[in-house]
Amino acid sequence: MKSSWYAQSDFSVVSLITLLYVVSMTSWLWVFGLFFTPLADEFGWSRSAASVGVTTYLLLSALVSPFIGRIGDRYGYLKLIFTGLLVVILAYGWLSRVSTLWAMYLCYGLLGIGNTAAGIVPGSAIISQYYRNARGLMLGIAALGLSLGGFLVVPYAQYFIELNGFRGAFIVLAVTTAGLGLPTVAMLHRA
Repeated sequence: MKSSWYAQSDFSVVSLITLLYVVSMTSWLWVFGLFFTPLADEFGWSRSAASVGVTTYLLLSALVSPFIGRIGDRYGYLKLIFTGLLVVILAYGWLSRVSTLWAMYLCYGLLGIGNTAAGIVPGSAIISQYYRNARGLMLGIAALGLSLGGFLVVPYAQYFIELNGFRGAFIVLAVTTAGLGLPTVAMLHRA
């Protein structure tokens, strides 16, 4: 009986975690600046009021990180990643419909929580458990996904902002996160 590619490959789990970082973790961190001006201009918000959104994202991401780690330890990292991806998809969908400043802040906060739950905390824990003899190397390889995501998602998002406006681009990011992130979780489950 043949064993699966996942079991044969030393890089299977780290490759999937890297892809997960590309899809979920980096997407909002790198593209916030692309959406900043269209959102502020559309609603007449001041630049400082609109910029509080990224502060909300970063603050909530930092505050929930220890709790995310504890939840992953208790209930499993794949469930946590799946839930985090669903939160990110939902937040992008809501951002496409936002019309008030408080709703934008709420969505940014959800993105911070969702990306933390779907990204670096559980990804690092999985790699640390799976690769006991080469943790540093594998974490370093997975970290490629953080920069690679920025390299790929910025022109991708900009294209859709120019094509469909910021609302359409948020929908595209939601669909992309679902189309790439959720199958990645399924492959991680097999691994």
